[in-house]
Amino acid sequence: MPEIIRYYRENRAHLQPFSPKFEPELFDPAAWRDQVAARERELALGESFRAFLFLRSSPERIAGNINLTLVVRGVSQSCVLGYNLA
Repeated sequence: MPEIIRYYRENRAHLQPFSPKFEPELFDPAAWRDQVAARERELALGESFRAFLFLRSSPERIAGNINLTLVVRGVSQSCVLGYNLA
């Protein structure tokens, strides 16, 4: 969780203009534990895919994230793609 919080804290000025309002929970380790569990459930149900991106040269540091949400299955397959890069 510390790396996730570091990513958002260090890149807040860059990311905020293109993101929803940064709520205090974004910097709370307990909230991130809940968020990771929720993301795992959504992935298992096929509802979304959310992942952090890392550079091969710095695999310990988050470089961005990608989200596939609002997944629709059936004859027409679709989702919404969201991402950010630091």
